[in-house]
Amino acid sequence: MNILSPLADALGVLFPTECVACHRADRAVCDVCLPGLSLGRGGAVALRVRQAARPPLLVWSALAYDGVVKEALSAFKEHGRTDATRALARPLAEAVMAATLALGLPADAVLVPAPSSRAANRLRGYNPVSLLAERAGGGRSSVAALSVGRRVADQAGLGVAARQANLAGSVRLRTKVTAGFSCRDVLLIDDVVTTGATLLECRRALEHGGVRVRGAATLAFAERRAGVSAVERSADPGEHSG
Repeated sequence: MNILSPLADALGVLFPTECVACHRADRAVCDVCLPGLSLGRGGAVALRVRQAARPPLLVWSALAYDGVVKEALSAFKEHGRTDATRALARPLAEAVMAATLALGLPADAVLVPAPSSRAANRLRGYNPVSLLAERAGGGRSSVAALSVGRRVADQAGLGVAARQANLAGSVRLRTKVTAGFSCRDVLLIDDVVTTGATLLECRRALEHGGVRVRGAATLAFAERRAGVSAVERSADPGEHSG
């Protein structure tokens, strides 16, 4: 018996809320929707983001971006539902662990979350990816080493090349923050990987500052569609791990 369930039920009576996915009066993520945030037997998916003249970026992602995952992330990011942080961080933690094992990352590897713009952070009052990274790190340091240096266009509807062009040069390294781990391995963290443009721009900014990026982990991945994704499943998740 899960002793936390009766406690959660009691709290739900005292402080009514609704599920972030199905909106039924229950808790942050109800028992019906919670399995939608659980990994299958295959575990995290190993992906590869290609970039011209650069080694591909290896990404481990927990869940497909649809259904419960999509609804829960939208509520978490756009409607202040930070009470869903724990439920969303669990699958991300499994992606982080899968990346750590496959890449042979040391215990002191640093997690670096993808940044949000200052305007978005002010509006929300928090950086969603940073919250997830802190909860999913498993004791690893999560460092907000990156910032958005200029305004970019809305990425929705843009293809691979357009997204990369839109983000080129938009992420900056906070050098004072990174001074202490320039020689340590870094794992990038994001909520969703679609074309991989955000992760590639984050890698560029970090590597330009002398930081070694080993790979990335995300909570979810958008299914590949012709012309709008540079992400493909990796046949060999251990490649370029050295």
